[in-house]
Amino acid sequence: MRALRRWVESKKAAKGLKSEDVAKKGSKAVQVFQKWVEICRLVRHFAQALRDEAAGEKEGEEGAGIALGEEEDEEEEEEEEEE
Repeated sequence: MRALRRWVESKKAAKGLKSEDVAKKGSKAVQVFQKWVEICRLVRHFAQALRDEAAGEKEGEEGAGIALGEEEDEEEEEEEEEE
């Protein structure tokens, strides 16, 4: 759960920050770091979707596929509030 908390904290820290702003105003190091964080979030989202799909197949459900959206973010925030 500590890893989940870190992702929630990261999302809160970057709230309102847009990639375009970082690209225009940030240093090269900040730009590279922003891209790295975005890629990590995307990979994490896909990995979670694959785990959920695999769990659904074990239970006999059909996989819904991978969809990008805010659903994962809402789940993270709910889990953080429960702690």
